[in-house]
Amino acid sequence: IYTSTLISIFRTVGGVLYTSIITGLASYAISKRAMPGNRAIALFLIIPMYVSGGLLPYYVTISQLHLFNNLLVYILPHGFWAFNMLLMRTYFDTIPPELDEAAIVDGTTRLGAMVRVVLPVSTPGLAATAVYCFLLAWNEFLYAIVMVPTRTSRTLPLAIFNFLGENRSDYALGAASLVASTLPVLVLYLFLSERFIEGMTAGAVRG
Repeated sequence: IYTSTLISIFRTVGGVLYTSIITGLASYAISKRAMPGNRAIALFLIIPMYVSGGLLPYYVTISQLHLFNNLLVYILPHGFWAFNMLLMRTYFDTIPPELDEAAIVDGTTRLGAMVRVVLPVSTPGLAATAVYCFLLAWNEFLYAIVMVPTRTSRTLPLAIFNFLGENRSDYALGAASLVASTLPVLVLYLFLSERFIEGMTAGAVRG
């Protein structure tokens, strides 16, 4: 349980940072309506959210990349999520384009305008994306059992599942493990609930 907790922390912290950076950059680019091919690129990125190749092609790809049974498989293949991109793009759309354009006129780069001007006023959207990424990463189960067969390299949900299967008579310890695995999610939502709701509803009501 202790080792699996550390692996889940590695998966969660690394995954949230990695995904937030890649998704944030993609969302900012897609939010610029003047970018050539904007709609085509957005459609190309969104299609896999509805139609995927399935687990078998994913397994073959992971094997060819030599990530099978490697802790990096918990992070590297999960850098981009179309749903997070749509969420962030919707929030970026609510920010007046004059803000980053003014920063560019003052001499900063497009990336500098995003980091210094856009992101500071996008905390609700970032919080919503971070919470969603956190939930997916902390509850990692399917890919852990398929891509990482080594018992000592499994995530906390899978370790608890195996533990409960082997110790069915110890209900108190099993319940304690489940509560402990749930606490980080409750604490995170407690502190970011308002930001999460604001980010999720951004753009839903227009004046």
